Amino acid sequence: MLNPPKIEQDQRGDVDELREAIAASDRLRAERWLAKRYRDADFASGYFAVASDDFADLGHKLIVATAAIRLADLLGEKGRYAMLRVGVWEMVSAGSGEWGVGSGSVDLDSLCDALVANVIANDGEIVSAHAMFLFDAALQTNDDAVIARVANHLSEINASMPDTRHPTPELSIYAFARDYGACLKAHAIAKRLRPRFANADFDGMLVAMHRNLEKSSEEMTFA
Repeated sequence: MLNPPKIEQDQRGDVDELREAIAASDRLRAERWLAKRYRDADFASGYFAVASDDFADLGHKLIVATAAIRLADLLGEKGRYAMLRVGVWEMVSAGSGEWGVGSGSVDLDSLCDALVANVIANDGEIVSAHAMFLFDAALQTNDDAVIARVANHLSEINASMPDTRHPTPELSIYAFARDYGACLKAHAIAKRLRPRFANADFDGMLVAMHRNLEKSSEEMTFA
């Protein structure tokens, strides 16, 4: 489970090979690409670039890839491949959508303010929270191209109304666990981003997240 698969001498390691594996939903092919590339010094840039190709499933490809990189750095060489493989699996499994996001300059401070306001306006529901999670994941890559792509995608969000591009996932049985996890993550993000975005209403965002969690708790109680 921890060891990468054996690869041939001519195994491709370019990012288009990973993109082709994703397009074909070929998990094993993607794993072989990873085995070829994961020790390279420039690995993260290609990994994040492909993860930000599209934002299906609320941007989970990039969110998972960013978390996988951070955990891989903690696990060391023995667990590195296995952890990075989680991100590749997410890329292969998530359906494609929202390609061709426009390029351009987006003010990150203004965007952060808008995303926080969006969470507050929507009482911390999961789709608005995930926009914040995706923004945080992009910033953690420290990759200007990835950050710009995500910023352009998220700049379409209007805090006065829900982001209707993504329907709220129909997982009512697990709503409390989902919202509990989202609330914990929101606290971590607020702590991480406060020093950089001092004007964003993170306190209000956390109040909204807790309000959403209380609603889920009540629904679970009376189900």
